[in-house]
Order: sequence, then C-alpha cells, then structure tokens
Amino acid sequence: MSLYVRNDEIKSFYFKFILFLFLKEENINMYYEYKYCHKNLVSFDNMFLVYNKKIDKEEIFVFFNYETGIIKKFIEQNDLSKEIKINVFYLENKYSFKQTEKGLLIEKKTLSKDFLQKLYRLGKENIFGTIKQYLNDNMFSIIMREYKETKAVTNDTLDTVYYKYKGTNGYRVQEMINGEFTFTSPAKFNDPFDCDFEEINFLNGDMTIEDKKDMFRILCVTPVMDNILMWGYYGNNHDGVVVGHTLSDYLVETQKVYNGLIIYGDINYANNRPNYKHDKRYFKLLPFTDFLSNIVQCCFTKYENWKHEKEFRILTFLEGFDSYMKSESNQGVVNYFIAINGNTSNVYVGAKYKGKLNLPISSKKLEKDDMEYKLNIV
Repeated sequence: MSLYVRNDEIKSFYFKFILFLFLKEENINMYYEYKYCHKNLVSFDNMFLVYNKKIDKEEIFVFFNYETGIIKKFIEQNDLSKEIKINVFYLENKYSFKQTEKGLLIEKKTLSKDFLQKLYRLGKENIFGTIKQYLNDNMFSIIMREYKETKAVTNDTLDTVYYKYKGTNGYRVQEMINGEFTFTSPAKFNDPFDCDFEEINFLNGDMTIEDKKDMFRILCVTPVMDNILMWGYYGNNHDGVVVGHTLSDYLVETQKVYNGLIIYGDINYANNRPNYKHDKRYFKLLPFTDFLSNIVQCCFTKYENWKHEKEFRILTFLEGFDSYMKSESNQGVVNYFIAINGNTSNVYVGAKYKGKLNLPISSKKLEKDDMEYKLNIV
C-alpha cells in the first residue's frame, strides 16, 4: 500500500498524518467523535477543520504552533464562524484553561506523553516504507482517501505526458521502448550537486554520502520531448529515442509494486543551494518532519543552469520496493524496473536516428526545421 504526495505538500501531508494518529491514539473515542473536514479550504500546515459529531459543530485543531493572527487568517479566509472553538495542542503543560483571546475561543491543551513518544519514534525509525504500522488498515485507507480528495492532489494534471531521453545504445533502451521505466539511485546522477545529502543528518550518523544516496530511487522525466540540448547529451547526439507516459501511468504502476510514500513534483531551479535550517515554529518536536522536508529540498532543487530541462521527478525509498520486483545491478547499484502495460504510443526518435531499434508502429520522428532552431514531428 502506498500514497503519493506532491513535493510542495509534504509538510501538510505529515501534519495530516499527525492529526489522524492523534485522533486514533490520544483518545480511543476521539476518532468516532470527530471527523476531518476535507473541504476546499485555504490550507495551513498545522491547522485542521474537524466536525464534532456530538454537538453537531465544526472545530479547529492546531498542533504545536500558536499564533492568534494566523488562526484569525485561517478563519477569515475560509469563511468560518468567529464563534468556532479552537483546540491548540502543545508540548508542555503551560496552558490548561479555556479563555477568550482577542475575540477567539481558544482551549490550550497538552499532548500526552504516549502520543509524543510515537511522534519521536517517527523521527528515529525508518518508516518510509512502513508508515502504515502506526495505524490500522482502515485508518490508513482513510488517510489515503482524505488526502487524495484535497485540492492539492486533484488539481494535478494526471494526464500530462512526461518523457525520458535515451541513446540507441543506452542501458535497457529497448525495454524502455517496450514500456518499462526506471527508478535509479541518485548516486549515479551526473551532477555532483544533485541530491547532495552532505549537510543533512541521517538517522545513522556513520553513513557516507553514497550510502545516503543509495537509500532512494528516483525517476527523472520531463514534459518536453523536443529539446535540442537534451537530445544532444541524453539522446546520443540525436540518434536516440524519447518515450513518454502520463503521470497517472507512472503513479498507478508504481503503486502496484511499492509500499510507502511516493513524492513527486517539478524541480526547483536556484542559484543557491538549499538551506536546511529547522523550522522553529514547530519547536523541533518532529525530527522526521525536518528530515523529510530537507530530503525533499535536496532531491527537488538543482542549479539554475539546468532549468531548460524542466525536470519532473518521482521520489521513492529503496526499502519500499517489493523483493520479487524485476531488478538488475548496473555498476554496483541495484535499479528497479516497473513495466507500463501496453502504452507505447508516445515514442519519438531523433533527427539523426539510424534505425537500430524495434519501434512501435505509432512512433514518430523528429527533424530539423528549415528556418528556426527547433525540431518538428514528421
């Protein structure tokens, strides 16, 4: 079982996970009393609208960070009643009373030690492939359904086609034409700055950079199939091929053989490398939150000069792949291959292609334009 999350929604997802874990663990009756409202809300990472079934009213749950101005903004932007009850859950027992503060009805509460220990364990254990262990199957299914129904996921264009470039002598090029796509270790990426985990503290402090990189498997694709530069250095000087599949195909097929979190999204191009400072608003409670956010920054940020590639990535974690899955060792690194069944309609060959591959009938060829520096489909 797996769940896919967009890279810029990772912190929102994690706090949603905390909400469901809280409803299940903090009080055995809370899940039956409260229902998470997945309305089309203006999102704030650690604020949630819940429905109290007992009193037939909506309430707000806030975890860790408490700023009256932000809570008011959440209420105003989502057109909620100013009389709504606000439950703020803290770490320490500093607040245990109800009060009206700046026109808001706020109840400040302390999270239980048992619940906090579960959160700390999320930061100490490698749970990438086993998030489900903290919730029963029914609760995990609810998280999946509720998260997929949020605006962030449903607004994605799942029908967008993303392409992979490869030369005619490239590794497993015929298999790629036949429908396979490859998750690769970032240890084999060509850019030494790419996925450079040097500044990120991993759970095992003795790991080398290469060991850290080998914990992940990444699919790198692009929505552009006619980029002259990419045909030059990925497509064997235009004597190669590009193969594309929809985002939906990539995600659906990956979920069939992978258990855990799938993170996907566009690369952010920048002149400065990511800053891995802790988000002080959350009181350094959640080492896993910081760790995962830093991993996303590291894997989805590249130098500005690469921006012509318009790269899109799907990030997975090595331990989440099923042991029976097709795999091969390439230069000492195990790669994982997932077959897209029957969809080979988006295949293009380069302008200097010499006819060495077994192509589908629907494949098309690119040729130089007579007047402009661009490639045309023929």
